[in-house]
Amino acid sequence: MRWLANTVLFLVMLSGCAYKDRVLQVEPYKIDFVSFHKKVTKVYIKEIKDERENRQIVAIITNDKGDNLGYETSATDFVQWYKDALKKALEANGFQIVGSEKDADETIELSIKNILSTYNKSNLTKANLFGDIELSLTIKKGNQTIVKRIAEQLKSYTPLIADEEDFKKQIETLLNDSVRMIVEGVCAQ
Repeated sequence: MRWLANTVLFLVMLSGCAYKDRVLQVEPYKIDFVSFHKKVTKVYIKEIKDERENRQIVAIITNDKGDNLGYETSATDFVQWYKDALKKALEANGFQIVGSEKDADETIELSIKNILSTYNKSNLTKANLFGDIELSLTIKKGNQTIVKRIAEQLKSYTPLIADEEDFKKQIETLLNDSVRMIVEGVCAQ
């Protein structure tokens, strides 16, 4: 009987550790769209700020009660990720990136408010993987300042326990979609 109690305790400990602090590595941005922006516009990327409360956590595993059962962190520097992604995406869409505000037709600033994927392990019959991204984009053109909220929410169903690849795929989709929305916002000006 003692071996059964030890086995159950071991299995409980093992299942409790399955979700603890895994590190997710996000791939660099790859250009996946080109708009029809014709005018050559000089853009200065002035500042990108990460304003998330916890900058390392990108995924949380919960249950129906909302209990935090574990999380995944990311070693990705999202400020640098967006700098590289915006440079690539804007250049691919006909913009010229310049090194100073005085040389620019437009100046952009970006604030990262939220990047998070949440998996509800208790829900096995409907959407159980939710992704959320929110950014604030400021575009300055002459005396005009435009502030745009860039946001997207995704939900999907995974029949098995969500793993690092599920989280990674969802986070990368959110990031790539946000870059497209940013470029579209800059094109509209």
